[in-house]
Amino acid sequence: MSIAERYRTQETASIEIYGRSNKLVAIVKNLSLTGAGIEWLKGNTMLNSGDIVRVFVDLRAVKKTYSLNAEVVWSIGNKGGVHFISSEQVLQKLMQRAFEKKLVK
Repeated sequence: MSIAERYRTQETASIEIYGRSNKLVAIVKNLSLTGAGIEWLKGNTMLNSGDIVRVFVDLRAVKKTYSLNAEVVWSIGNKGGVHFISSEQVLQKLMQRAFEKKLVK
């Protein structure tokens, strides 16, 4: 498996966390075809490894906002990494978690 080339950036992003009403404002520190490194303002909202999120990235160079689904793969303090996933994967992961929660109860 090859690693996608990462590009340093300082783009602004808005992050919605599936299953929570919270939103984060973040800075994308690096970006690749498969994921991104992000840093968000410290506050009450944290991203946790395994969270499924929707990332809205404002790419100033092309004057366009991109909306991408992602899974948080690591999080330390107010920094983290996300791996982009398809809409089908979002549905699959959310359904699996709902099913697992129901089994635990």
